Amino acid sequence: MSANSQVARNQSRQTFGSVYESTNPLTTIAGQHMVEWFTGKSLNTDRWGYGGSSSGTANSVAMPNSIDGGVELSAGGTGYNYVWLTTGISGTDDNDNRPHAALDYMRFDPDGCSIVCVMKFASALSTTDECGFSFSTEGSGYTNRANQVSLRVASSSANYTLRSHTSGGVTTPSSDVAVDTAFHTFKVDLRPTFSQLTIDGVLAVGADSTYKPTVPLEPNFSCASTNNNTATINVTYIEAYNT
Repeated sequence: MSANSQVARNQSRQTFGSVYESTNPLTTIAGQHMVEWFTGKSLNTDRWGYGGSSSGTANSVAMPNSIDGGVELSAGGTGYNYVWLTTGISGTDDNDNRPHAALDYMRFDPDGCSIVCVMKFASALSTTDECGFSFSTEGSGYTNRANQVSLRVASSSANYTLRSHTSGGVTTPSSDVAVDTAFHTFKVDLRPTFSQLTIDGVLAVGADSTYKPTVPLEPNFSCASTNNNTATINVTYIEAYNT
């Protein structure tokens, strides 16, 4: 056994007095922290709300009966369609025609928060108008809204991008990682002077300091399709917290 393997094995045996102590020493006060595994036969609508376009005959936000299905968002039908899923507002109708609903709850600090998300973009890139996840002030099916920092996938870009948007402008720096249909672990960090994107533990877009939101935010998933197509994403894990 290599030295590195032995260290990893020893670390895996480390025990803690509480779940809290696995991430924070008892001498510190942890910020807002949420974890969701998307297990069970139905979405927890006490925590999550969703909506979508009125013409999306293939719109769906559901828990599929499949291995690693998690929660599945699909947007499709005639024309362009969308669905969204957020912790900040109620709603359980994927055809309610709420495109950019203002959130009732915004609990994450734009100067110190992070999202970790395990997800895949299950449909071909050509079907994807705007898909991804974000810290946002709206429940929106699009990752192109103001006061939003997002992991963005769109048919206009072959690679995963980090999109930052305020009333002052927009930046969309691209990673070197090509969009595919496999699961990845994504992390978006917001800090006082920058935001950044990590993919599978590797920094993919670092220190984007332009157009970072300055208002409280909340997690949001977006799935929007190109014309007459269906776009689908699957999410098996999300963790969001204030640092």
